[in-house]
Amino acid sequence: MQKDRYIDFIDTYSAGFKKDIFLEIRGYDTEFPVACAEDVELSFRLSKKGHKMVFNPAAVVYHIHPYRLKDYLKKKYKFAYWRIVAVKKNPGKIIKDSHTPQVMKLQVLFPPAVLGSGLLAIAYNSLMPFLFLFIFAFILTTIPFAVRTGKKDLMVGLMSPAFLFLRSLFQFLGILGGITYIFKSSFSK
Repeated sequence: MQKDRYIDFIDTYSAGFKKDIFLEIRGYDTEFPVACAEDVELSFRLSKKGHKMVFNPAAVVYHIHPYRLKDYLKKKYKFAYWRIVAVKKNPGKIIKDSHTPQVMKLQVLFPPAVLGSGLLAIAYNSLMPFLFLFIFAFILTTIPFAVRTGKKDLMVGLMSPAFLFLRSLFQFLGILGGITYIFKSSFSK
């Protein structure tokens, strides 16, 4: 996030807001019944109103992250689910924000492509090359992350494509869940 002078995305666990601005913008949107992506939506509104948010690399923040893979994947699902609601309210942010790497958006498309082509390849063996093509393309998108991670821990770097695939799968499922939530909400009004 250091690349931009101002940012449009702040996670609450590492943010500070001026009270008068927070009250002026009416705080968090109560459509978010859980603490998840309501801070993203708030950030998007602040940015849209022209408020300047900055990333401070010298700030020290302690934040608890899941230790178990199951909990991590559950968190990724939940965040993607509610992020869809935040983006619905701020549609311009579906293309780009100062936090989400563009490659992550691309990676979310691969699990359904890999799983779908895998199922089709079972029925039609001639489609097997598509399965391998999607797997290869996904792995290509993970190389920069795997190299950075591998410099710190070689085994984690080598395993990262598999973890990134699982993350992308659960994010994709969360996106589907969020879209379903939006449709249900619009029909119940």
